[in-house]
Amino acid sequence: MSTTANDIAEISNLVTLIAHASDGGDIDTYDATFTDDASVEYPGMEPMKGKATILATFRGMYDAGFAGPTSSIRHVVSTTAVSVHGDAATAASYAQIVTLGGTGPAMLGRYDDEFVRGADGWRFARRVFVLVAAPS
Repeated sequence: MSTTANDIAEISNLVTLIAHASDGGDIDTYDATFTDDASVEYPGMEPMKGKATILATFRGMYDAGFAGPTSSIRHVVSTTAVSVHGDAATAASYAQIVTLGGTGPAMLGRYDDEFVRGADGWRFARRVFVLVAAPS
């Protein structure tokens, strides 16, 4: 596998890993996917800037039962397109946010991600969820 193919595989795995960590409540793994100065943007929420803010927000969601293994929400992320440019990369992935016991997706959207390669490998530098459709 060429370096670019390895990079694409590592980044694609990171996109999958963060979904599993979020749904499983694995905060340590979730933490390890971000750079210290990462940012995250979700519709209807204030943008989160910095790993500490991102983790504090998600810890609150886990503790309240809105995320993690005790919630009914699961992420189905697929069709990831990765583009690598040296030590920076972007990816776009389709996402279905489903609720267990529901009759269909709670939301459809796309993750627009930016990554940087550091000493510990690829990490999220920016993550934006673009809402495409939600039940009315």
